[in-house]
Amino acid sequence: VHKHLDLLKEAEAFVAQQSAPIDSTKKTVTIPNLKKTTITCVKGKQAKKVVGVNPKCPAGYKKK
Repeated sequence: VHKHLDLLKEAEAFVAQQSAPIDSTKKTVTIPNLKKTTITCVKGKQAKKVVGVNPKCPAGYKKK
């Protein structure tokens, strides 16, 4: 029973730590702007354009 109480207290402390207000003096991490590219995929006479950061053709399609 004591182990459960200790775990509960640890969980409450963890949640309190996670929901603490964010210090505005800390530096923020910026994510680089990832460039989206467009590729054309063909299957017979059908063509599809796929847009994304790392685009891949759907199953059965080949990159033009």
